[in-house]
Amino acid sequence: NYLHEDNITLEERYSLKYLQQTKFTNSIRLKVDYNDVSDTEYLQDFSSSLLGTSTTHLSQSADLAASFTDWHMSALLQKYETLDLTIAESDRPYRMLPKLAVKGDEELLDNLNFTLASEWVNFVHEDNVNIEGPRFIFQPGIKLALRDSAWFLKPAIEFNHTQYNVSDGGGAKIDTRDRNIPITSIDSGLFLERFIPNDLILTLEPRLFYLYIPFEDQDDLPLFDTSVPEFSLLQMFRTNRFNGGDRIGDANQVTAALRSRIINPATGYEYMRASIGQIYYFDDRRVTPTGIPETSKSSDVIGEISGILGNWTATAGMQWDIE
Repeated sequence: NYLHEDNITLEERYSLKYLQQTKFTNSIRLKVDYNDVSDTEYLQDFSSSLLGTSTTHLSQSADLAASFTDWHMSALLQKYETLDLTIAESDRPYRMLPKLAVKGDEELLDNLNFTLASEWVNFVHEDNVNIEGPRFIFQPGIKLALRDSAWFLKPAIEFNHTQYNVSDGGGAKIDTRDRNIPITSIDSGLFLERFIPNDLILTLEPRLFYLYIPFEDQDDLPLFDTSVPEFSLLQMFRTNRFNGGDRIGDANQVTAALRSRIINPATGYEYMRASIGQIYYFDDRRVTPTGIPETSKSSDVIGEISGILGNWTATAGMQWDIE
């Protein structure tokens, strides 16, 4: 969109959105998503939706990804244009220039896999105060996948090594220690089923997930891209309660969940799904956003239910703080 001269501001104004998706081969693809406006008031003046007028940042990124069997590699350039000038420069998001990542797994023996999640990110900030520089994460692991038609058992152990080489806004190097943390988990579940009228199958799928991560003080490590995601059933089965790579939450906990589905065995069509789950904590969580330990012995209870009938879908969710 282009306006040669605004009658009020007497300035030229424009907005630009460029989206490109290229598939070079079946394994290699490129996505470019570039958004720009002439001034910070543009969307407030011209947008016709609440989503547009409430936009605080515009993303500008290019992502090159390659996938080969069980291995995935990517190179990402990403920055944000801040539209809300009430956000202090020091609180604006970091730019990743670039982010290089490798992730995958390889079978070593029957049911025994080697896993790897590794990335190198160079964080750059627009002000001259914030810490910036590269962060390297190397996380190898071993996973044993045992399963049958009625059960599964997946013990895994990983080792997270994180290394920083950062400097302050003036370019002076900052001493930060490396982080080395083992991550141990055991995921297990049962698949129970019985036939119900209309030749449908009703399942009952209990699941237990144990996670142990020792505490390590991480207060002296930078905070580049870490946040706390919204609590959900999916979050209960992650090995880190934080998003991003700057914090790894200590854990000694077990998640208990139950799922039930109504399925057409002939087509695999799923008519209904209901799930409920809760985490039980054996120790306090000392790695927190506020630095104050979390002492509750259990999490909120999360429940979800969804159903499909013809072209109609209905979903409902519940989060219950038992305290």
